[in-house]
Amino acid sequence: MYWDGEKYIPFICGENKAGFHIEQLDEDKLKLIKITRPDTLNAENASGKVWYDKTNNKVEFFTHYGVNPENGKALKAATKYILDKY
Repeated sequence: MYWDGEKYIPFICGENKAGFHIEQLDEDKLKLIKITRPDTLNAENASGKVWYDKTNNKVEFFTHYGVNPENGKALKAATKYILDKY
């Protein structure tokens, strides 16, 4: 599987995926999707269901716990404060 910038994509061994970091298939990581419309999140619909990473004053939200595939930092549970602020 590989990270395409928004989600992990499984693929068949032998396919050429030049330019992507290839990882062993992990069912948990397949649940990790970057939320590209954070303006739709609020404390009522996202509390306990969304995780985030803040790097260089930029906040990115994800649909599952784990690490940010782009920088390797552990994701944190999004609190009401974080959801309201960002």
